[in-house]
Order: sequence, then C-alpha cells, then structure tokens
Amino acid sequence: MQTFAYEDEVNPDFLPPLPLWQLVEPLLPQPVKTSKAGRKAKPDQQMLAAIYCRIRTGCQWKALPKCLGAAS
Repeated sequence: MQTFAYEDEVNPDFLPPLPLWQLVEPLLPQPVKTSKAGRKAKPDQQMLAAIYCRIRTGCQWKALPKCLGAAS
C-alpha cells in the first residue's frame, strides 16, 4: 500500500486519506520543466497534505510542519 513519505513526522489525523490522493492525482497537470531561477516546486502529494492539514487544524501556513513545506 502506498503511504505518505512524511507520515512518521505528522499526526496521521492531519494527513489526507490515500483514496483522496488517488482521486486527485490524475486531475493534476504534469510538471513543466523551466530554466527559471527560484525555488523548486514541492511534490503535489506533499502540497495536498499541507492543504488538508491546514484545513483540519486551522493553523497558519507558517505554522505547518517543515515536512509539509513550511518555510521555517
């Protein structure tokens, strides 16, 4: 069974259920490679988990765990 790579670092109650990811994944566009400078994009699965965690907890974006892409 597929799992989230960072599920040991985050309370499982705040991670989206795998069936939700399996529903959303085919709807996402393929990443486009560019030569622009700047931050690299985070994985889609990680961003879905961050959004789900944000909705479930009501925390600020900056208060998300680092493993979910928070800046600090």
